[in-house]
Amino acid sequence: EVVFIRPAAGPSPRPPRLALPPPSAGSSSAGSPPGLSDAHERERAHHERFVSHHGEYFQGRRHERERVRSYLETPDDREILVVTGESGVGKSAFLAACVRDARARHPESVVIPHFIGAAPDSASLLATLRSVCGALRRETPLEEAVSEDPNKLRVQLRALLEQAGMSRPITVVIDALNQLDSSDRSHDLDSLAEGYRGLWATAT
Repeated sequence: EVVFIRPAAGPSPRPPRLALPPPSAGSSSAGSPPGLSDAHERERAHHERFVSHHGEYFQGRRHERERVRSYLETPDDREILVVTGESGVGKSAFLAACVRDARARHPESVVIPHFIGAAPDSASLLATLRSVCGALRRETPLEEAVSEDPNKLRVQLRALLEQAGMSRPITVVIDALNQLDSSDRSHDLDSLAEGYRGLWATAT
């Protein structure tokens, strides 16, 4: 299933720009949010900050947003919904708005966003898998530790999706699939998540 995001007829409102001060001496060049206890929490904070900043001020795309809402309200639909369109048309902001919509309408669900480019190393398939697996483990009552082995991690994603889905509805949102590093066998991602609900975006 595909949702096409076409160029808007006119200029759309832009969110306020976030002016970041220069990093202080001794701070990480990656710009990780301070005060978080581990690497996974810091990594997830980048994606959540992206959702807040870009999704809050999003306007328009009523028809496409209704299509996504309909998909999310059909739990038996196990096909991944793909959002596609030209580069720069607003797919990332659209997905951020969809994440906010999904969480507001379905508070019982777990919605895991991953915006490639929003966090350091987020274009790596293995880093993406670790991020999603770590979020699944934190959001649902799973005890299994996230593997550091690339081959085991691929198997673990499917296992965690299945286990987590037994307690709460799960939707994984991934933006900019076309920017994943191909050296990581990024083409494997669609087969790894086959049969599970997700909202993915890629440029045409």
